Formats: sequence, C-alpha cells, structure tokens
Amino acid sequence: MREKTMELIRPGMGTENALEIIAVMIKMARPLSILEVGAGDSTVAIADAIVAAKAEYLADKELAHNTEWAERSELLIPHAATSVYEPKFISIDNFSAPGCSAAQAWNTLNTAKYAALSVKTINCDFHNLSLQFFDDNLFDFIWLDAGSLVDDIRFIGKLWSRLAAGGFMVFHDPYFTVPVQEQTTQHQKLAMIRTPLWEFINKSNIKHVDILSIPEMHKYRQTGLGIIRKHHQWEENRRELFQEEMSTIGLAPVRFRATSLLSETLEQRNELTRKLMLLKNQSIRSVYCAVALGISELSEIQRTVKLDKEKVLRLLAKLMDAQMIRLQDGGYFENPQLWETLVHTSANDRMFNEFSDTKLEEAKYLDLIVSYLQPQKTYNEHEISSYCACFTDDFARLRRKLVDSKRLIRKDGIYQRI
Repeated sequence: MREKTMELIRPGMGTENALEIIAVMIKMARPLSILEVGAGDSTVAIADAIVAAKAEYLADKELAHNTEWAERSELLIPHAATSVYEPKFISIDNFSAPGCSAAQAWNTLNTAKYAALSVKTINCDFHNLSLQFFDDNLFDFIWLDAGSLVDDIRFIGKLWSRLAAGGFMVFHDPYFTVPVQEQTTQHQKLAMIRTPLWEFINKSNIKHVDILSIPEMHKYRQTGLGIIRKHHQWEENRRELFQEEMSTIGLAPVRFRATSLLSETLEQRNELTRKLMLLKNQSIRSVYCAVALGISELSEIQRTVKLDKEKVLRLLAKLMDAQMIRLQDGGYFENPQLWETLVHTSANDRMFNEFSDTKLEEAKYLDLIVSYLQPQKTYNEHEISSYCACFTDDFARLRRKLVDSKRLIRKDGIYQRI
C-alpha cells in the first residue's frame, strides 16, 4: 500500500498518517461497501486496504475448512470466515479542487493489481447525484475529504441514513488552528481547537453512536481524523448497573467511579447536588421561584416573598454564589444552564448508582471479591483495605465481613485467603 500511495503524495498534503489509520480500519472492519467523496492518494490507500482485507478473509476461510488446529482459527467467529466477502468501492470526485490528483488515482486502479477489485468511479459533483444513487446504495464505510465544512454538513444530511448499522463515517481535518493564550505565561501561541461542526457533534450527545477524534497536534492544517460509528441494534445502551454486569460475567463487582477517569464528572454532579440542596430551604426556594418567574427588581422580590430586605439580600447572595441566579443591569435573573445540566445529568443518573454495602455483602459477591486474592499469599491490613476500597468507601466494614464470613483469616494484622 505504502509504495503505491506515496506516488500521489506531494509535500504539504499531510495525509500520510490519516491514510494509514483508514487502511487499518478497513482491514479491521471488513466493510462490504465503501464510499469515498474526494479522490486522490486516499483512493489508492483504500484500494490497497480492500485487497489486503480480502486476502486475509480468504486465508481465514481456508482455516475455517481446515481440520488441523491453528492458533488463529480459535479467534474467528465461524460465520465471519465462511460468509461471502465481496467488497465494492465507489469513489466520487468532480476534479474541481486545485491540484486534484483524482484522475491519477483512478488511473492507478486500472492496473493488474486491482483487476479483481469491484470499483466504480463517478466524475460528478456529489451534490448533483441523483436520488436513485442514494436509494440503491447502503455503505459500511464513508470517507469524506472534499469541500468545506458546509459541504460536510450537507454530506451528513444525505449520507447518514445510507450508513449501515456498525458503519463508519470518517471526516478529514476536524480541527483548525487559532491563537490561544497560555494561562501560565500569558503568551499567545497557535493551537488547535475543534471546528464548529466537530464541536457540535461532540457536544450533542447523539444517541447510538461512538465518536472518536484523532488530532495531529503538530500540524497547522490537515489535522487528523474525526470518526463516527453507528451502532448496531443490539448495541443500545444497557440499563444494568456496571457492578451487576461485572458479576454477571463472573468478575468482581469493582466500582468504576473509584477511578480518576470519572473524578471530574462526579465533582460536577456533586456541585449540582449542592446547588439543589439550597432549595430545601423554603425561604431560599421562594426567592429563587420569584426570580425564575421573571421578577428581577429587589423591591418586587421582597414584596412577593414577604421577607425583610436584609434577609432577601442574604438569600439572593447565596443563590448568586451558587450560580443559580445572576445580577445583571441592576436586576436578578435565573441561570437557565442550571436546568439544562440537571436534565442531562438526570437522564444518566442510574449509571452512577452503586451497590449498597448490604448488597455487596451477599455471598455471591463476597465470593467474587475474595477470588482475586491469591490463596497462598499473605497481605497486611493496608493492602487488604486498599483492595476493599475498590468496592466500597466503607472498606473496613467489607474487610470485617470477609473475615467474619471466614473467607479471610486474620492473625496479628496479617490476612490470608482461606
């Protein structure tokens, strides 16, 4: 792949790393139908990847019919090696980009190496394609490298419904470079931020997709890849607790929230909880409701809640300190972002729930927990406490339960699994 592709790469194109990733994705996913919008060096990279994926498929198929044991055969899902894999590739370009290498790329596909490849080239503006084209095609892999951000949005509008479940939509250049100010030195430097489109996609909480950004931080342009993968039907978000699922597959019900990965998210949730706790106080709740109803003047708020001025000012100060209301142009106004955050948080509340200490002490969970301790090894109290803290904040209670249930023995501060 590399040698043939390099013939089309010119200094400054900057696609050498992106093409390697795309090629690997195709070999891993083995898409049956591939669409490229914007031909060039990527065309040959994709074609080479399809040839390699087909060769690997044929080798796997031969293994599936071979009665002799082979290490790789144990990795393969039977139907993946025995089903038909005949990928097709459609490349679209209208030769309008300055220095376009689409014609050279398409000519390369006419060589003997790609004779067995099912490929179709369409010399046309994508936006002028007939409706029949979209009705007739469903794609597993879509590579978009043409036009502007406006074009990308139009591509999504036309192609998202034509992306098969499990399929990938890959965008080039999801970042752009702007001057930013360093907090430590207060100096400006050039740095990358997400384009408006990629920022919107990442913030939108789009359901039933995986989103991945792969930036190339050292570049001014041609800055990496943005990848969206559409879920299969069976990949809907599951409602079981993380610990329940861990135990279902025979693993200890360790807490995920104990890891630093979720620390920022949990702190935001705790901060939101602290704000809402203010509303337990009836007087604060009355003042907040008055502001939420659009009463912005202090005197009107005072008359509405029937409290003296000093107390109303204290309550307003507490609400402003919690960023639930704001003072603007001499009036008090609600902060609507609080409720936007609350709605988003509430929708995902259950995933952060954890086993209670009582549930954790059920025999089946205790057995799973102790199973990860080595039978012949001795542990000091700090080691056992650290391990128990993976499952509960009250690690001392769990440690005692493991001893009292005779799953651990303790002698002179030393613990050992029974």
